[in-house]
Amino acid sequence: MIRRFLPAMLITVASVLSFGQSGFAQSDNFVVYATKTTPFLNPWRVELRGQFDRRPVAASLIHLTGFANAVSIDGSSIHDPKRHFHVYQIESSQESKRQVSMTNELGKQTLTLGQPVSLLVPARAQLSTKSKLSSDTLDALRPESRILNHYKCYTVLKGMPLSKTVRLSDTFVGEAWRTRIERPLFFCVPVEKHRDERIHQIGDSKTHYTIYAISEHTLDQPKNVRWRDQFFQGTFTMSKSYLLCVPSQKEKWQQLN
Repeated sequence: MIRRFLPAMLITVASVLSFGQSGFAQSDNFVVYATKTTPFLNPWRVELRGQFDRRPVAASLIHLTGFANAVSIDGSSIHDPKRHFHVYQIESSQESKRQVSMTNELGKQTLTLGQPVSLLVPARAQLSTKSKLSSDTLDALRPESRILNHYKCYTVLKGMPLSKTVRLSDTFVGEAWRTRIERPLFFCVPVEKHRDERIHQIGDSKTHYTIYAISEHTLDQPKNVRWRDQFFQGTFTMSKSYLLCVPSQKEKWQQLN
């Protein structure tokens, strides 16, 4: 169940909180769970402007495809388990290919980027045994004024696979599980979000996210999640994890065409 949510207050964007790696801005890693939802009948239209853009670029949010939860990698700390991302599929205008040199706790890579395909939107969420949202739950899930950046994510056309096995754990699943980090699929840049004459500024311009494919982990029992963000509120079911978001720094980039 998904319902449109019109915020009663302007949500500002602040700096991201952190995973404590030397040389990186402070931010958590996130594991992405597939969500069972249907495309929106009336997509939200926004304008996004990141470090690749000379001006705001129009985009439409058409489908909630994933839920990102803060995760520990091989015992690393989770700094703020209450903060999450929703992964929205977007439609936007054609952009040029770009080459990006990036670094993160998994190493350095040069990536070739294609088109923007999704937007990471800060969210609030909690596990639920009920399908209906109460007023108390809605208040508890009200987005805070200090939240994560928004991120526009580009398809990685060329990048080196890692084939690295790690141990993941988060507060929603409970027990840790082993997974294999494979190739980078998306590279996400912080963006301003323009909507209804409001501009949600970039709070942390240095932290980016590289999203890697990981071996799918199916939950023993699907989890029902209550959630809320600036666009919608509702419930969804998550049953498997399939992506890993790792905080990264963009060292340099160039346009290819």
